[in-house]
Amino acid sequence: LDSSELLDLRHLFDHGLLKSDVLVILASRNYLTRPWCLLEVLEGHRHQIPMMMMNVKNRGWDHTEARDFVTNLESALPQRNPLAVATIE
Repeated sequence: LDSSELLDLRHLFDHGLLKSDVLVILASRNYLTRPWCLLEVLEGHRHQIPMMMMNVKNRGWDHTEARDFVTNLESALPQRNPLAVATIE
């Protein structure tokens, strides 16, 4: 999907993600704080699309920190990205 022609981010799911064989995630420290990234992972999981995490060198990804963040997402997300919750809702 060419994002330069994208007028509505929801089309990323219908015309991109849901037509994918695998979701490749370029993991950086802030990846899980971005609302559209979280929604992409959620939709991928709902549609049983395999996911592969690629650790981007020198971008601060820490597997343990990410697992703790996701485990405590409701309290951790507003601390790291206060606007994310409103976008997701």
